[in-house]
Amino acid sequence: MDSEQQFKEIRTLCVLMIDKLDKISAEFREMFGAHKRNSDDIILDYQDVCQILHISLRHLRRLANSNELPGFKIGRRRFWRNYDVQEYIRKIEKNKNR
Repeated sequence: MDSEQQFKEIRTLCVLMIDKLDKISAEFREMFGAHKRNSDDIILDYQDVCQILHISLRHLRRLANSNELPGFKIGRRRFWRNYDVQEYIRKIEKNKNR
């Protein structure tokens, strides 16, 4: 294989990688918004959620595993939207008032 052919193959692979990165970037912007954020769009990690709800990490994991408090994963880390946490709080308060 001559160097010119290798160069063409490398260039083709680079173009494919750039296309995939562009798609991932567009999905990321869509998910986390390149739009104007409000307080409901804030993304929270487990420490934030535990502090807001005054619960332990173990309890938060149970809520996430039972899908009572929906979240999403990026890689191995789990995150929650502030809106979902606030909805969970409203649901809990509503059940207490019954």
